[in-house]
Amino acid sequence: VGTAASISIQIPPSITTVVVDGRLAGPSIIPMASNRHGDLIEFNYTAPLSGLYWIEFRITQINAAPMNHLLYRGRIMVQGVSMPVEDTICNDIDSLDTTTGGYWRYTKNKAITDEMGYNNGYEWVLPNCRFLFFGEKALQHEFSRRGITDIGITGDSLGRELLSNLVDILRGPQAKFDSIDGRKFKDNSKTVTIGTGLNIQWNLLSENLNVYVWVPRLIMDLYDGNTTEHLKTVYTKQLRHLVSKCKKEKTRLIYYANPSVQHRSMRLKSIQHARITADRVNEIVTMTKATASELGIDILDGAAMTEARWFASHD
Repeated sequence: VGTAASISIQIPPSITTVVVDGRLAGPSIIPMASNRHGDLIEFNYTAPLSGLYWIEFRITQINAAPMNHLLYRGRIMVQGVSMPVEDTICNDIDSLDTTTGGYWRYTKNKAITDEMGYNNGYEWVLPNCRFLFFGEKALQHEFSRRGITDIGITGDSLGRELLSNLVDILRGPQAKFDSIDGRKFKDNSKTVTIGTGLNIQWNLLSENLNVYVWVPRLIMDLYDGNTTEHLKTVYTKQLRHLVSKCKKEKTRLIYYANPSVQHRSMRLKSIQHARITADRVNEIVTMTKATASELGIDILDGAAMTEARWFASHD
């Protein structure tokens, strides 16, 4: 099998609505794009790395019933040329470029596997550089070197996750004994001070910010019953407003694209299961990324980095 190929699954006529995801997992983790043609679902993939892979399909919905069922798991050999990765460290590039050509690659570097095991040996790489894994001193030095003293983050639980992770990295070993609890930041505007030179503000776009990370409340907005088209309109207006305000305040604006839906709690009601789907999340994220790109906003693409990482997110 070459580095690009198609695979089809036949659906019984009795099933009118079905959602099936496909991926390859091996030297890299690769999501498959799908198209339905009558009773066939065609999956297409392009593999950046050759080697032996697991090929997996899961069902997340049949007719009106939500589920999380592994339909098939087997082996497949992908042959082709591996994409080269240069030794250049990405921290020397002063612009975010996570939307073009990034992919997951398996590595034996144990340092990138977190305590909960979500990373499981995979690292996100770009074709032209490697990301630098920061410790607290190196990260504080980079912020200081760039004159960054005040950072703002907003959003729902995904925004609080960014806030918590950033604060814990900056606190270093102290975080093991005094880890920040993101749940205490719900519906509140708060500031966390790291040492004497860095302030991280939650849900507050003030005049003194150097960087502002906007994380839409996408999951909660869908949970509350908002339509896809309504949220597209709302987020476009919010982005345009933020661009204007941040330019005025000389604040660097970053849009964090929501990760894809990995799994959902079975405690959700059926109507909420129908509202929060990967297709709806991806449709809104794709539109918002296009708007952000058009407005010249930096994009931190959490969606690209989680699209094929089933069961890898605890959120």
